[in-house]
Amino acid sequence: MTSDTRYFQTVSELDRHAPGSYMPQNPHPPSHRSLDDILTSIERREILAALHRAHGQRTLAAKALGISRSRLYRRMEALGIDPGEPGRPEHDDTR
Repeated sequence: MTSDTRYFQTVSELDRHAPGSYMPQNPHPPSHRSLDDILTSIERREILAALHRAHGQRTLAAKALGISRSRLYRRMEALGIDPGEPGRPEHDDTR
């Protein structure tokens, strides 16, 4: 029994065998940032925006984000968001 399954080492090799069939063309140039960096940036921006909309009230911000207050505190700490200046991204120098 032989298998016709082929394994490709690179995307360009796959492209030569099935051009355009596996994903749409991306009109944006490739980013040099990792997916983790991009997701961290988005999470940080959304937390700061929620804090701003909630006028710094972390309980309301957590509720708006659909997470617990304790998780919001943990994420703020992990992302370097200063709890002393919540919701004021213009004062946040780690963006």
